[in-house]
Amino acid sequence: MTADHKMGRLINWHNYANTESWAGGVSDGVNGVASLFESMNGVTGSPLKAKKSGFFLGDTIVTLSAGINSSDANNQAETAVLNRKLNANGQQTFLVDEQEISAAQTLQNPRWALLTGSDSSSNLGVSFLSDASVNAQKQSGTGSW
Repeated sequence: MTADHKMGRLINWHNYANTESWAGGVSDGVNGVASLFESMNGVTGSPLKAKKSGFFLGDTIVTLSAGINSSDANNQAETAVLNRKLNANGQQTFLVDEQEISAAQTLQNPRWALLTGSDSSSNLGVSFLSDASVNAQKQSGTGSW
């Protein structure tokens, strides 16, 4: 089996151009960091941009995003900060600033959010480091992704 079959083969690589000049990372096999200044301009023509970093610390991942914006006045920039498959009965608790979320609502300037997992080691949480209007909802759905 060739390397192309093990990993797949990139086709039309030029269609995935990032027009920004920074992407990089380093790892020692256990811990690592990766960062990217991302632009959608070379992919879709969109002026959407974001700066993203991921820190991989053993079994913990910390991600940071900044500068998520678009100069397109007709399309406001958005990002999903917690997106996770619920268990079969959907019993995970979704908290934002100690308030349980069960229906869609817009929250002003929350500080943190937590979605519980099947046990405490699979909880997923985020901290909001700057003020923002956040649309929070817990919902089930079907489909393929």
